[in-house]
Amino acid sequence: MAPWLPLFHLGDPGLTIPVGAALVPALLAARARRLACWWLILFGAVLATVAASKVAFMSWGIGASGVDFKAISGHATGASAVFPTLFYVLFHQWQRARSDHESARRHRHQQDPRARLGDHRGFGTGLGIAMLVGVMLVAAREHTVAEAAAGCLLGGAASAAAIELGGPLPPPRPLSSLLWFALVFLAAAWLMRSIPTGYWMIKAARVLTGHRSLHQLTIDCAASGHLPSISPFRIPSS
Repeated sequence: MAPWLPLFHLGDPGLTIPVGAALVPALLAARARRLACWWLILFGAVLATVAASKVAFMSWGIGASGVDFKAISGHATGASAVFPTLFYVLFHQWQRARSDHESARRHRHQQDPRARLGDHRGFGTGLGIAMLVGVMLVAAREHTVAEAAAGCLLGGAASAAAIELGGPLPPPRPLSSLLWFALVFLAAAWLMRSIPTGYWMIKAARVLTGHRSLHQLTIDCAASGHLPSISPFRIPSS
């Protein structure tokens, strides 16, 4: 494997979910309540969609064999949802710190709904990183093109919608935002290492089907806590 390929771990749920969760209190501390609300709703929705697609395939084999699609890539979805939103917020704070005049001009420009997304270099930077994660997932044969593309589209759409619906950002409050971000990130990261979410998706699939033998699917490693990718699914009952 090429040395740069493991960079697809930037999309690990063990990283993207804590970052996504930490953005909520950070935005609330910055008084960006509307964006925090929409981000929480849409980020939760995409996570539920990814989990549902994995459980559906494991349970009943629901996918699209013609394009080699089993379930939406959790790595690609997390990266394309979190990084554009994170860089959008960081870029806003950086711009405001550079110049009050530049900040005021940018704030007026953000109020034009037709231009806001097209001019957000922070959003574009984050989306570029997410697309690179998707490419590396395919190159490392962790996901097919269809699975990675579906994740990038789903996550990117959620991020863009949250930014658009969230409206212009208020002046930044970096100290309080950073404090809340760090606290929630550390707590969420600990929970992600302690709760084997991949294992519970397997359990859910077994409950839904009533069978122990499920359709084979590689679960994102970090989503399973310390568990490795699980395929085939034959875990002893406990």
